[in-house]
Amino acid sequence: MNRLLEVYSKGLYQSLNSDEVVNIKQDFEAIASSEDIKSLKIFFKDKTISKKEKLQTALSLVNDDSSIEPFFNTLADNNRFDLLPDLFQYFVNYCFIQEDNIPVNVKLNKEPTNEIKERISSFVSNKFNKSMQVNYEIDSNLIGGIIIKHKDNEIDLSLDNKLSGLKELLIN
Repeated sequence: MNRLLEVYSKGLYQSLNSDEVVNIKQDFEAIASSEDIKSLKIFFKDKTISKKEKLQTALSLVNDDSSIEPFFNTLADNNRFDLLPDLFQYFVNYCFIQEDNIPVNVKLNKEPTNEIKERISSFVSNKFNKSMQVNYEIDSNLIGGIIIKHKDNEIDLSLDNKLSGLKELLIN
């Protein structure tokens, strides 16, 4: 499925001018991070809902932006509206890669406060010498701490990692 998401993201990216890419990326980012994304997945995968209704809903999500209508029509023609909810985030990430601005992914066990977000952003800016997009992921399985990932680099400051290290020391 990732290959399909990549193909559609690439096609959309290449069909838009730079201003349209910025606007669509902002719209898709807002949709992907909204609390409604789960219900959108259910809606777009529902085979009992007509293509026309799905098309109208998709257009309403981007405020009837005419620059993306041909893309949504392509999804309708190919019966691939089921990909749309995943495409929102995939397209945003694809844009970052094309702009050589790959986001930093931060995993925590609960929603970070604004102070924590500012400290993380400051750390990321200092570490990479530029301001970068930071994506937050909540993982309730983490006992505590933080895991920061960018490209192939990972900084694991989680309690889970510390406990694993301690366990290894005690066993050996």
